[in-house]
Amino acid sequence: MSGNAGGGWADGYTNSIFRLLEYLRVPRQGLIGPWGHKYPHLGAPGPAIGFLQETLRWWDHWLKELDTGVMQEPMLRAWMQDSVPPTTQYLERPGRWVGEKTWPAADILEAAYPLDSSRILMAGEAPCPGDEMVEIQSPLSVGLFAGKWCSYTYAPDLPHDQREEDGGALVFESAPLVKDLEILGAPRVELELSCSQPVAMVAARLSDVAPDGKATRVTYGLFNLTHRDSHAEPKPLVPGRRYKVRVPMNNIGQNFPAGHRLRLSLSTSYWALAWPPPRPVRMRVYPAASRLVLPRRRPRPEDGNIRFEPPQGARPTHVKIKEPRTTTGWCTGTWPWTNPYWKSSRMTASSISRPSIWTWPTAPGTGIATATTTTCPLRARHAPSASSAAATGRCAPQPAPCSPPIPSISISTPSWTPGRATSASTRRTGSAGFPATTFEPVGCAVRTNKP
Repeated sequence: MSGNAGGGWADGYTNSIFRLLEYLRVPRQGLIGPWGHKYPHLGAPGPAIGFLQETLRWWDHWLKELDTGVMQEPMLRAWMQDSVPPTTQYLERPGRWVGEKTWPAADILEAAYPLDSSRILMAGEAPCPGDEMVEIQSPLSVGLFAGKWCSYTYAPDLPHDQREEDGGALVFESAPLVKDLEILGAPRVELELSCSQPVAMVAARLSDVAPDGKATRVTYGLFNLTHRDSHAEPKPLVPGRRYKVRVPMNNIGQNFPAGHRLRLSLSTSYWALAWPPPRPVRMRVYPAASRLVLPRRRPRPEDGNIRFEPPQGARPTHVKIKEPRTTTGWCTGTWPWTNPYWKSSRMTASSISRPSIWTWPTAPGTGIATATTTTCPLRARHAPSASSAAATGRCAPQPAPCSPPIPSISISTPSWTPGRATSASTRRTGSAGFPATTFEPVGCAVRTNKP
């Protein structure tokens, strides 16, 4: 029995690769690139690799007993990402391949950085005298720039500039790095905290802050504080009681360049990646008893020996798409209706765009089709105005909706022929106090697709 697992840093399942490497007791390998939830030969962000050739090496070794050299590769091959400005989509992620013969790797050492009231303390830095605790109650808007949990990375769905999020978080930041800092594995933050509610969560984000202030999220972790002792038996918090918790973050390979800063951001919500607690939570953090722990890795010359072939794949199969022949039409005209907010007044609504759009088969004969309307397609002309209402002593009218609610529309097309839709009439069903009326078209147009 053997195991081979692959994924990407932007994928949602990357942590499972590290668990498989750590706990399986069979020959195993892991491969992690910069990709989202895509096969590595189609990987995005790039670079993509010859994944099909790599899997062939593996199966030829284990199924055909051929010497492909695959078992001489490191147990873990991972893409060490370089620093990039924050954006929601990358075509390529700069970096390099690194390898580890075993996992956990013996030469990856944990480096602990104590927290101050607003700082991550680097080696030799002393804490400043100040507040014993800091607190936060995050707005639910924190998390809107988080991107998707499991990105396919072919759409703009990666986390954007974290400065937009940090206004609703506790922020701890280091001094500019004197030299490059490289991590590979799962960072974590060890916190002493208390909360105002029995059910609470904490979201921890580690960001790379460039000299211009832009903050790129490197990794993050979410932790339900009722699971602080056990996932099998959650226990509510005692409001106000201080607890020590460990918040693990997702595994990552990242190089922080000299001159950049580390930033740790803590929030009590991270919508929509995490369902918020049932009640707003105010969390207190005690920095003197808290610290950030990073899996620090030193570059090695043998990392340069890791190579992959260019990506390959079969040619796409020719597909001919056949669609039923349909015609789409729209009409403009008038639609009289009574506004329930006005007493004894009549409104005549005139369409100014495409109030009714429908599709029906082009076969001749009589047919009924369902129609939809665009948002606020009608412009109303009405009387009396608010000023005239005041002059006559009547109450001023309430604001009227921009168009009548249209829950459903039917279109009758008796003896319809292509190119002539002017005989179509539309009837709106009554709802919310609006009576049923008939739309009288003035001009119509049709478009027929070519299958």
